[in-house]
Amino acid sequence: MAGPLAGTLVLDLSRALAGQHAAMMLGDMGARVIKVESPEGRAMLERLVGRADVLIENFRPGVLDRLGFPVIREHWRRFAVLVGVDPAEFPDNTDRVARHPALVERLETVLKTRPRRHWLNLLAADGVPAGAIRTIEEVYTWEQTESQGLVIEVDHPATGPVRLPGPPLRVGRADGTSLDRTRHLPPPLLGEHDETIRTELHDGLLA
Repeated sequence: MAGPLAGTLVLDLSRALAGQHAAMMLGDMGARVIKVESPEGRAMLERLVGRADVLIENFRPGVLDRLGFPVIREHWRRFAVLVGVDPAEFPDNTDRVARHPALVERLETVLKTRPRRHWLNLLAADGVPAGAIRTIEEVYTWEQTESQGLVIEVDHPATGPVRLPGPPLRVGRADGTSLDRTRHLPPPLLGEHDETIRTELHDGLLA
């Protein structure tokens, strides 16, 4: 079973548990994870970074630069140039974190001048990873959401058909058959099951 992230390439440069656990979860969802244990060989790492969809790293700020891999920070420089910000004004991650409000204000001023699709196309053409931040309505109507069963429709006794978030996890048997529920219940009315619960408690049926 391929998983929802099949075809996604993850480059994991992380150390310690958190980063590696994140990479494991992506792998569980079908992504191909390349774990770099020792970042030696700048040329090979540059090629991997250029092809990866996701980069995981938790080095202290500036460590990758000192190791001789400034290509990791190259995305910021290219992004800054595309949106009209001088990369030298916010040269490294430490500076960008320290001056976060000023940076956000600069970026918002520029980004709001064009539609979201314009920026996504521009960034994609220059190889800068970027994705849309969707509204709730967009999330519910997104083909990816629907294809993964992340939106379900239930028939509520008071309001009729209601679209709700579906379960994000999938459970299956070793033979590939699913253990997921095929029928979902609507949220109960206030007090709808009070009598049932009282009866089960009285009769010792509620474990």
